[in-house]
Amino acid sequence: MNTIEVRFQFGRECRSALLESEDFLTFDSLIRLAEHTFPSCKHPFTAFMYVDDDRDEVTVSSELEMGPLRNFYFRTC
Repeated sequence: MNTIEVRFQFGRECRSALLESEDFLTFDSLIRLAEHTFPSCKHPFTAFMYVDDDRDEVTVSSELEMGPLRNFYFRTC
């Protein structure tokens, strides 16, 4: 079981958090982790973005869109 370090940027603020297992690499887990990492944010998190290996910014707004992120993670880690 590998721990995954996730870096979040919200506005100008950057923070790191840990997912305890690759099994938690789900949309809901990442949204909950973002909410836990930025508890003072008053707006709900409904999507997030990541930068892929082509340096494109990719928006993920549901579990259906997590496949490319998982492929990117397992290919690069």
